[in-house]
Amino acid sequence: MLAHSDRPDDPSSAPYNPLLQVALKHTYTGVVNNYLSMQLALTGKEVTVEGDAGHMEVCPCCRYRSLETRAEFEICRVCFWEDDGTTELHRHSGPNHQTLSDAQSNFRRLGAITEASRQYVLPDGKKRYALMIP
Repeated sequence: MLAHSDRPDDPSSAPYNPLLQVALKHTYTGVVNNYLSMQLALTGKEVTVEGDAGHMEVCPCCRYRSLETRAEFEICRVCFWEDDGTTELHRHSGPNHQTLSDAQSNFRRLGAITEASRQYVLPDGKKRYALMIP
C-alpha cells in the first residue's frame, strides 16, 4: 500500500504508524516539556509532560539547546546557523558566510542569522528548546 500510493487514504491506518513515529521523533527530539504539554493541549488533552528531554547541544549562535551533535554541520532550527565548529566570534564561517559575532547580532535583530534565512527557522523554535544563559 505504501509503495503504490502518493497519498494515504487514511493516515491513521496501522501501516503508517512507523512513518509517523519517525516524523514525530524528529520533530520533537530535545523539545522542552512545557512545549510538549502545550502541543497536547491543542488536541484537547490536558497533560503534564515530565521527564528528561534528552541531551541536546547548545547552538553557538543563538544559545538554544537545539543541536543533536556539535561541529557536524547540523543546521539550527532556531536561528539557521550551520554548526561548522566555529566558536571564535570574529572568525569567518564558510558555510554561514559571516562571523559568529555577526550571526549573533542578526539573530537578536532578525530572529535568524540572515533576512533570507528567516523563512527556514521554526516560528516557535524559542519555545521548543531550552535557552542556555552564557
